[in-house]
Amino acid sequence: QDNYFTANYIRAQANGLKVGAYHYFIMNSDGINQAKNFVEAVGWRKLDLPLVIDIEEDDKLNKNVNDDIALKNINAMIDNLQSRGYKVMIYTNGNGYKKYVKDRQLADVNLWICSFMDPDKIKHIPNQLQQYSKHGRVKGIKGDVDLDVFNGNEKQWEKWLNDAAPLPADTTKNNITDDINYNYEISK
Repeated sequence: QDNYFTANYIRAQANGLKVGAYHYFIMNSDGINQAKNFVEAVGWRKLDLPLVIDIEEDDKLNKNVNDDIALKNINAMIDNLQSRGYKVMIYTNGNGYKKYVKDRQLADVNLWICSFMDPDKIKHIPNQLQQYSKHGRVKGIKGDVDLDVFNGNEKQWEKWLNDAAPLPADTTKNNITDDINYNYEISK
């Protein structure tokens, strides 16, 4: 979990940014437990974006995991989050899309694709968001940041946000110590 999540969440909202949270998926770890951890970490926070499951198969944590085990855990996590009423989005690259998303029946799951290609060259992949660079600059942040774009115009962006937002936060809780990694980059 990201120790800066709470501070970043508060600052992003104070500056009028749309905010969301993502969970880095561990393919050989129980999907239901990962879903519970994600929901607990998000806690009381009201988010503008769906809960994002970051599926990266080529790193050392997820390398050489059996596809059947990975798919079982991915589906368990998605099912658990959706059964709680949350909207879900998967973030992955082209290989992850082909392997874990393309031919699966993932009802009501949005896609955030990482592809450094021109958006016109990946129109065959039905996505709502595209990360098109990892070398962006944002005032106030040292180093590179990811750059992302919404697949639509401003009016479509607002409609998508309304349709894709997760459940409203439970504002009766005052626990602000639960932290998690998240991504709040926004582009029109």
